[in-house]
This record gives sequence, C-alpha cells and structure tokens, in this order.
Amino acid sequence: MYKNKIKFFFILLITFTFISYIFSKEIKIYEGDTFERDLKNFIQTKTKLFLIFFAKNCDYCGYSVRVLKELIVPHYENDDKISFGVINLDRKSNFWIGLKFNITHIPYIVLIEDKKMYLFKEQFEENQVINFINEEKNIEDALDIPEDVGLYKKINFFMANVVQKTSDIFIKWGLSVFWSNVLSFILLILVFIYLVYLEHKLLNAVRKLISYCSKSKNKKEIGRAHV
Repeated sequence: MYKNKIKFFFILLITFTFISYIFSKEIKIYEGDTFERDLKNFIQTKTKLFLIFFAKNCDYCGYSVRVLKELIVPHYENDDKISFGVINLDRKSNFWIGLKFNITHIPYIVLIEDKKMYLFKEQFEENQVINFINEEKNIEDALDIPEDVGLYKKINFFMANVVQKTSDIFIKWGLSVFWSNVLSFILLILVFIYLVYLEHKLLNAVRKLISYCSKSKNKKEIGRAHV
C-alpha cells in the first residue's frame, strides 16, 4: 500500500512537471518569415510582444538575453497577454529585419503594444524592464511599427551586403577601401551579366526543346494521316 502511494505520487509529480514544461512561457527565437507572420498576429490580437534584436559578438546582448530568460520571463509565467522573443541579426535570413526596423545599435530592445512600438533605452535590469513593460506608455514616445520592406529592398540590401563582404576580402589582400569597393561593384556587375547570359542560354534551350517536341508531334500526326 505504501509503495503504491509512492508510485502514485511519483507519477503525479512527473505529470505535473511535464504539463508545466509544455505550457510554460518561453522565449521564441524568430526567423525572418515566421517573424513577419507572428508580428501581424500580435498586432491584430493586441498582445504585447517584447523583442531583443542581438548579435553574437555583442557581450551586452548576451547579458540582456540571460536576464530576460532567468528573471523577466518567469515574472510573467501566467500572463497570456505578453510574449517574448529574440532575433539574431547575424543570420542571413534576418538581415532585412535590421533594415526594416532601421536598427543602428544593438541590443535593440522594443515593446510592441496597441499597434505601436516603444524603444527600451534604460539599463537592462529586472526592475527597470518590468516597469517598462507594465507602465502606461506616453503616446508621444511611440514609434510606428515598420511595414514590410518588400522584395525590391530585400534584393538591394542583399546586393549591398555581398559588395561589403567582397570588399572586406579585397581589403585583407592589401587594397584600399576605395578600390576594394570599386572592384566589388565591378565583380557584382560581371556576375549579374553572367547570370543573364545563363538565363538567355537556358531560355534558348527550352525553346529548342519545345520546338523539337512540336515537330515530333506534327510528324506523328502526318504519319497517321497517310495511314
């Protein structure tokens, strides 16, 4: 009887722990596409979203994320009106987000609430962050939530990033910044021309294939007509 009670208590403890783990509030790691979708959802449902934009080489970013995970999130464990997320700007899939939010420094910390965005500017300490989340906001401090940058700007940003990365390689080889940028831009143009050439060749190959299939079909129809 005593052993059965111990087993029951042990099973109950495991079950409770498992349920608590499933429904516990977590920090979501966002990627470009999922972030855009979830952001629209938070705006529509009027749910608060606390975000930290960070980079791996930023020590203060790491400190802020740890404080968020260990001290801030547990404080809102049972509050379903707020969510927490982090975005790694080092990832290529998130480059455009930095452009979209016009991020000039890291960590870039914001609270999205009532279709507005508020920038956290204080030292990242437990009490200051909690006060920032809970306090009534001054609408004059609000920032507009940026719209999607669009495919055109994403492509431009990607190209600018490629030029910058290529330029850094040339600088390591001993070239000046000016000539490194010039050579990187020329190289990008040559790559673009080559891609256009490949596209032209591919289109010609497709046209020839279609023409060949069409001629074969016509020959078969003519042969059937003679029979």
